[in-house]
Amino acid sequence: GVTLPQGMWATGPRTQFISFDSYSGSRMLDIKANAEDEAHGDIHSVDSFLQPSAFAAYGVTDDLSLGIRVPYNIRFNVRQPDHHGEAVENLGDAVGLGDISLFGQYRFFHANDNLTHLSLLAGIKMPTGETTVRTRIRDPDGVRTAFEPHHQPGSDSWDPMLGLAATQGFGPFSLDSSLMYTFSNQGAGHTDLGNVFNYNLALSYA
Repeated sequence: GVTLPQGMWATGPRTQFISFDSYSGSRMLDIKANAEDEAHGDIHSVDSFLQPSAFAAYGVTDDLSLGIRVPYNIRFNVRQPDHHGEAVENLGDAVGLGDISLFGQYRFFHANDNLTHLSLLAGIKMPTGETTVRTRIRDPDGVRTAFEPHHQPGSDSWDPMLGLAATQGFGPFSLDSSLMYTFSNQGAGHTDLGNVFNYNLALSYA
């Protein structure tokens, strides 16, 4: 909930890593073979997701900070059943520049003792990421096929974000929390990746 002091810059790295529960090849083929329609049989498995990113923020006033975040997305070992459902294809890793986000933080309340802070968060994720990354699989003409839109590093959609952040200090400790909702719009391939609700809680000790 605390904003940057006026005239101050802050920069740094941020890394997110997610390890997924992967489907076995036999399980994927079984799902495709018994799917009620083609859509339910269009399944994939991804081992993990890594997103290193860099951010920079600037204190416009003591109560308003603006910033930018530039991510690089890596989806490891994307697999899917082939068109006939007879074998599992290893598509490789989907790697590339992700969507850049602009964000703002406005502190609308802080206590006289400077221990309690409440801020409004707002931002926009822009369609700047790569959407044409190709797999290791080649079509009959020898051209490598593209990853499906939901595996591409970029979404090709404008997605606004809105949330709240709070900080409560007590002695050498600080309790911080934030809520952020992302409104996903239609992107590449007429794909809607779905809205996202993030909630965070942190305890810090100085």
